[in-house]
Amino acid sequence: MCGDAVEDRICCWGVIFRLFLLRGNEKLMDLPDEKKRKENEKKFGTWEELPDGGRRYSYEIRGRYNWMARYVKEVDSMEKTLKFDQEIYNSNGILIEIHQKYPEDTGHRKIRDESYDNQS
Repeated sequence: MCGDAVEDRICCWGVIFRLFLLRGNEKLMDLPDEKKRKENEKKFGTWEELPDGGRRYSYEIRGRYNWMARYVKEVDSMEKTLKFDQEIYNSNGILIEIHQKYPEDTGHRKIRDESYDNQS
C-alpha cells in the first residue's frame, strides 16, 4: 500500500480511475469515429454500406461538355480511409478513366478511348 489510510484511498481511487480510462478507451476503439462519419456524410452526401461494415462514399461534379467526375472514398468500419479514386465519365455516361489518389497516387489510367465513344 501507499502509506497511511488517506494515501491508500487516494492510491486506490487513482488505480480505479486509470482502469476506468483504459476501459473507456477500449470501448471507444471499438466504435466508429462518429465525428468523421458525420463529416463524410455531409461532404459526400451519398454512400452505401459495405458487407464488412465499411462504407463507400461518392460525390459527382458536372464539368465542361457534359462530362462528369465522380469521387469515391472507401472506408473501413472505423471510418479510416482505405481507398480514394476519381472516376471520369464522358458525355454519354461511359467511364473513360480512373485516377487512384489513395493509398498510392497511380495517376490517370485510361479505361476507354473517349474519341471512340463519342462517335456512337
